[in-house]
Amino acid sequence: MFAPTASDRLRINNTKSSALYQAQGEKIMETEKENPKDIVNIVLKAVALAMGIVVVTLSILGVATAELAMLLLGIGLACLALPSLDQH
Repeated sequence: MFAPTASDRLRINNTKSSALYQAQGEKIMETEKENPKDIVNIVLKAVALAMGIVVVTLSILGVATAELAMLLLGIGLACLALPSLDQH
């Protein structure tokens, strides 16, 4: 009988670990289905954050007028309000 080499051991461990990761991935996918409502809420929060960053950036550059800043912040506020209206 021959002793397994280091490469044989790595190959066996790699096969076992990839099968384990695949099984865990399938288990997670079964339990955590993405809800379209959750995705929309995340997108709306991201848009609100982006509007705030744009207003700060344009103000630093001296490009933003008060009207433009209020418009962008209003869009961001509306994006934050939509998910809360959906909850109640």
